[in-house]
Formats: sequence, structure tokens, C-alpha cells
Amino acid sequence: MEDMKYKGYTGSVEFSDEDNCLFGKVQGLKGALISYEGITVDELREDFEGAIDDYLESCKEREIGPTKSYFISQSAGIRKTGLEEALEEVKSGRVSHYESVEDFFEEMGI
Repeated sequence: MEDMKYKGYTGSVEFSDEDNCLFGKVQGLKGALISYEGITVDELREDFEGAIDDYLESCKEREIGPTKSYFISQSAGIRKTGLEEALEEVKSGRVSHYESVEDFFEEMGI
């Protein structure tokens, strides 16, 4: 399944066989975790969009700027293998060369 997009944010789409539901999380947020779920694709999209709207409203109420998603797709011209490698290092906790995805982008001149 393809990622979902809403108001400049990108969300993953995954399936849990154990729970028999769809779920995902907003990609590329620093310092925030936004997750969502649904039984149908329509429910998943509704929960995703609602979660983004709630996050933006919460930021407004607290008078802080929302974190923008820095999720970059393959179409951005980055070697996918290099990006995948850096993300895997970060996700697995085995970060060796790159301390963060931002370090990877800096080294790549992005």
C-alpha cells in the first residue's frame, strides 16, 4: 500500500494480522509520535487526518510551531539505497556512522 499524505505530512500504512486492522504513523517527525489505526482504509485515512488535525490544534493551543515532516521519497533524487541504509541504522539503534538522519542528509549535501 502507498503512503498517505495530508497537509504536508506523510503517513505509513501497515497491516496487523494479529489485530486484524490497519495502522500507521506519521513519518519523519522529530520529537513527536503520531499514530493512527482503522479497520478499513476509509477509517484509517479518517484517523490519520484527524490525528494530524489534533496535532496541529495542540501546537496552536500551546503556542509552539508544529514539527514538519522531513520524510523524503525516492522521487526527491536521493539514492534510495543510501537513504534506506541510514534509516535502518537509526531505526535499529545500531547508529554507527550517522548520529541521525539529519547527519546523513548533511553528508549527502541535502
